[in-house]
Amino acid sequence: MTKINLIIEAGEYNGLMKLDVSITKDGTVLYNPEIKNGINNIEIEVKIPCVLFFKIYGKNPNRDTLIDPATHKVVKDKYLKITDVYIDNKPLDKNKVQQMFVLESENNGKIHTSYWGFNGIVSFELLQEDSLELHLANML
Repeated sequence: MTKINLIIEAGEYNGLMKLDVSITKDGTVLYNPEIKNGINNIEIEVKIPCVLFFKIYGKNPNRDTLIDPATHKVVKDKYLKITDVYIDNKPLDKNKVQQMFVLESENNGKIHTSYWGFNGIVSFELLQEDSLELHLANML
């Protein structure tokens, strides 16, 4: 088994987003972590190769983002953001992490991002046979 640690920053506005983790897109929930405002460490053990799916939900786009009417900038938002990923206690490159996740949002199509500000399904491919290969593949 391979240990995956996801360091997730959660932004709160009118509550927090929710997260379900599964190994198959329509499958059984593997893990349903309790997300708190701020930094969260989500630990999952999986057999690789696999694809993890994260169901992100609980955001109402009409009331869960506060925009300054003068500047049109986001002041507060309900979101989840992956800040770090560790595979068997070894960190992945932060620049690579931003590109590793694919969010298929309910209203905005597919987005390669580690910032999840929309409801949808996120896929995270772990296609190598072991954690060393996974690290080496993500160094390039």
